[in-house]
Amino acid sequence: MASLDTIEAQLENPIRNVLDRLAALHQQCYAWSKEQSKQELEGIKATVEACSRLMNSVLSGKRRMHAISLKMFKLIKSEMQQFEPEKVADSKSVICGYVDGITERQEWEYYHLLQSLTKQHAEAAATPNKSVQEPELVDSNKVAETTALDPSTQIASTTNYEPAAPTKEKTLDPCPFGTGLLAFDVLS
Repeated sequence: MASLDTIEAQLENPIRNVLDRLAALHQQCYAWSKEQSKQELEGIKATVEACSRLMNSVLSGKRRMHAISLKMFKLIKSEMQQFEPEKVADSKSVICGYVDGITERQEWEYYHLLQSLTKQHAEAAATPNKSVQEPELVDSNKVAETTALDPSTQIASTTNYEPAAPTKEKTLDPCPFGTGLLAFDVLS
């Protein structure tokens, strides 16, 4: 047994040395992994804090934008309520002026059309040996009051408007009432 104890003692030293070195390596690996996990944890904490600050900044910006947009909406609404009657009145006056201008233009166009049609009708009704009289010019402040229903009447105006020469082409319906009758049909 003594020899067995000596063999054990002889083998125990190298094994113990190897086991001690392995234990030291294990402790060093544990310290390194602990240090690495600590650094990773600090990095994650920094990332979480940065994300938290960013989210808080976004939320506060969202609240500010909501408050500003609500304030702006109320301001626009009050301004619209204040200026709505003025805007309606302005729009109404613009539209009325436009319609009045169009109406006046159409009245003058219809007047000149009736003048030319009356002249054409008078020329057509005149006998070949009778000459057609030119319309008389009147003062610049007066327009001859005549009726277009009588083909023998001449219509005078203060403008230098010359009616177009009579043609045999069909013309558009100048009747403002949409009856389909031409003005000289009404005259005859």
